Amino acid sequence: MFKYKDLRMVAISIILVILCVFSGIHFRYDRMKLVVVLLLALGVLPTLLIRFNASVFEDGLLVYFFKGIGFMPQMIEFKDLTAYSLNSKHRIELQFNNHTKNIYLVNATSFYEELDKKFNQYKNGQEI
Repeated sequence: MFKYKDLRMVAISIILVILCVFSGIHFRYDRMKLVVVLLLALGVLPTLLIRFNASVFEDGLLVYFFKGIGFMPQMIEFKDLTAYSLNSKHRIELQFNNHTKNIYLVNATSFYEELDKKFNQYKNGQEI
């Protein structure tokens, strides 16, 4: 479930779920506020469960970057990717189109291995 999930959004979602639980406990006797808290919790759970997953495809990758108002997806094609490196257990540095960006993933090591495998396949296919 959390194979390539963005680490920052997991942390933010967990904090929001905990705040919803404590708000629900605090407002347990006021039904209207409790309904609002439950609706807010239902809105937060999908961000924790299904969104913000990075993916590696045959000719590119989909990652999430912070852009002004929030975390937005960006498709990076392998032809634009110049370098990539695994900097820590949860951080990968990507260089593309004269930009250097860091992505933070729950399982960055396996994402790096998959990226390396597919990028090398793409490069070998391009040279033929």
